[in-house]
Amino acid sequence: KIATVISADMPDLGRRMPGQEIRFEAIDVKEAERIRRRREKDLCRLEASMEPFTGEAGLDLDALYGSNLISGVAGNEE
Repeated sequence: KIATVISADMPDLGRRMPGQEIRFEAIDVKEAERIRRRREKDLCRLEASMEPFTGEAGLDLDALYGSNLISGVAGNEE
Protein backbone atom coordinates (compact mmCIF):
# COMPACT_ATOMS: atom_id res chain seq x y z
CA LYS A 1 0.00 0.00 0.00
CA ILE A 2 1.08 3.58 -0.60
CA ALA A 3 0.24 6.52 1.65
CA THR A 4 0.88 10.25 1.63
CA VAL A 5 1.72 12.23 4.75
CA ILE A 6 -0.10 15.55 4.96
CA SER A 7 2.14 18.60 5.33
CA ALA A 8 0.82 19.32 8.83
CA ASP A 9 2.09 15.92 10.02
CA MET A 10 5.59 16.15 8.52
CA PRO A 11 7.23 17.57 11.70
CA ASP A 12 5.75 14.71 13.76
CA LEU A 13 6.93 12.15 11.22
CA GLY A 14 10.41 13.66 11.27
CA ARG A 15 10.66 13.10 15.04
CA ARG A 16 9.89 9.38 14.78
CA MET A 17 12.64 6.91 15.54
CA PRO A 18 13.71 4.43 12.87
CA GLY A 19 11.50 1.38 13.07
CA GLN A 20 8.83 3.16 15.10
CA GLU A 21 5.36 2.18 13.97
CA ILE A 22 3.17 4.74 12.26
CA ARG A 23 -0.48 4.53 11.36
CA PHE A 24 -2.23 6.22 8.48
CA GLU A 25 -5.78 7.49 8.41
CA ALA A 26 -7.65 8.32 5.25
CA ILE A 27 -8.73 11.95 5.02
CA ASP A 28 -9.71 14.16 2.13
CA VAL A 29 -7.87 17.23 0.87
CA LYS A 30 -10.33 19.58 2.55
CA GLU A 31 -9.63 18.02 5.96
CA ALA A 32 -5.87 18.09 5.36
CA GLU A 33 -6.06 21.79 4.55
CA ARG A 34 -8.18 22.47 7.64
CA ILE A 35 -5.59 20.71 9.83
CA ARG A 36 -2.74 22.66 8.22
CA ARG A 37 -4.51 25.98 8.75
CA ARG A 38 -5.22 25.11 12.41
CA ARG A 39 -1.59 24.14 13.05
CA GLU A 40 -0.37 27.30 11.32
CA LYS A 41 -2.71 29.41 13.48
CA ASP A 42 -1.47 27.62 16.63
CA LEU A 43 2.14 28.25 15.62
CA CYS A 44 1.43 31.95 14.95
CA ARG A 45 -0.25 32.23 18.35
CA LEU A 46 2.78 30.64 20.02
CA GLU A 47 5.17 32.90 18.13
CA ALA A 48 3.16 35.99 19.13
CA SER A 49 3.35 34.98 22.79
CA MET A 50 7.16 34.84 22.80
CA GLU A 51 9.25 37.65 24.16
CA PRO A 52 12.89 38.35 23.34
CA PHE A 53 15.48 37.23 25.86
CA THR A 54 17.00 40.27 27.53
CA GLY A 55 19.36 38.52 29.92
CA GLU A 56 17.49 39.98 32.87
CA ALA A 57 15.56 36.79 33.56
CA GLY A 58 18.28 35.36 35.77
CA LEU A 59 19.51 32.66 33.42
CA ASP A 60 21.99 30.50 35.34
CA LEU A 61 24.56 29.46 32.71
CA ASP A 62 26.64 27.53 35.26
CA ALA A 63 23.61 25.40 36.12
CA LEU A 64 22.92 24.79 32.44
CA TYR A 65 26.53 23.84 31.72
CA GLY A 66 26.62 21.67 34.84
CA SER A 67 23.47 19.84 33.81
CA ASN A 68 25.00 19.18 30.39
CA LEU A 69 21.93 20.63 28.72
CA ILE A 70 24.12 22.74 26.51
CA SER A 71 27.83 22.39 25.88
CA GLY A 72 28.58 25.92 24.79
CA VAL A 73 27.59 28.80 22.64
CA ALA A 74 28.96 29.51 19.20
CA GLY A 75 29.03 33.10 18.11
CA ASN A 76 30.06 34.90 14.98
CA GLU A 77 32.89 36.79 16.62
CA GLU A 78 36.15 36.62 14.74
